[in-house]
Amino acid sequence: MSAVLLCGCSNSNKSGIFIPEVKELDYGHQARSKITPIQLDYCPLGADDVVAFDKYLLFTTNDPSGYIRIYDIDKGTEVASIVKKGRAANELTEHPRTVSEQVYLSDGDIIFPVIDNRTIKEINITQSIQKGAAVINASTPCLFLLDGNTTLIDNDISKTFIYQKPKMHDGECDPPVFYIQQAGGEKKIIPVHKQVMPAGDGVNAEVNVELYALYMGGIKKHPTKNIIVHSLQNMNYLIFFDLDKDKCFAVHQKGARTYDDKAEYVPGNMTFGDAAVSEDYIFINYRDNITAGGESDKECEVLVFDWSGNYIGGFTSDASLHRLTYSEANKSLYCCNISDEILYQIPIKDFLK
Repeated sequence: MSAVLLCGCSNSNKSGIFIPEVKELDYGHQARSKITPIQLDYCPLGADDVVAFDKYLLFTTNDPSGYIRIYDIDKGTEVASIVKKGRAANELTEHPRTVSEQVYLSDGDIIFPVIDNRTIKEINITQSIQKGAAVINASTPCLFLLDGNTTLIDNDISKTFIYQKPKMHDGECDPPVFYIQQAGGEKKIIPVHKQVMPAGDGVNAEVNVELYALYMGGIKKHPTKNIIVHSLQNMNYLIFFDLDKDKCFAVHQKGARTYDDKAEYVPGNMTFGDAAVSEDYIFINYRDNITAGGESDKECEVLVFDWSGNYIGGFTSDASLHRLTYSEANKSLYCCNISDEILYQIPIKDFLK
């Protein structure tokens, strides 16, 4: 894997970002079919996130007696409840967060990396099921969750791609930083944002809390390739990093605010939320039409993009779907409403023909 991305020496100095290729698409105003997801009769209490891999659904929970709950995806039955709260070698000090919902194979075993405080720990799901207790293969320090997000490159815990959130200091806001970090090596910065947007009339220039929010987002990695997508929570941008091809590009909703505009943040007006990934697609919650006063019966809207940034399709639903994951085995999205602890299944044939 190369370490230098082609991010924009060709851009105009007037642009707020270095990325030379920004695709202007009209994905926000497309007609989408309304579907009714299949409500399943199981979901662990305190579910916080769900990740599908092979024949399993892996739930992270808030339950200190079993932070990770493993279910058979076809039978809907619990296979194992592992990882308790504690300070032993096979325990966690707090409920885990997924590493951009990554799961991968290592020597034939299923590995589920999770973040425990400031440490990434590789939970060996295969060995844990066999032994009835958590088996942790390896661990490494990582960025504090409040400071940013991390994903693993080449499914290697020693190689990380990091999104560091904007930093506030002395009433000023620094733009976020994207970089590659290999254990024992220097940070390799990937230039994306030149500076923060100028504050508009509706932004508190002294505190810049609203300005800070315009740069926040999450990251997801392609299941097998070193392609990463960064989705903005409050801006209509998806930013792609193809680490193997040294390429960086962005997708933007035509006519929506850009990083060349003044910052005018409206609290509660969100764009992109949680996402799921497959070999071919990115499935991502889209909130802009809902929070901007869309249809009253539209609780959820999911858009589908391919890994080249093309808009493929999507759907709306009157069910609230907070966490998304994709099962290659069942060709379905599995979606969790974490407020009501309800799990849904949506075959992709229902909305992608």
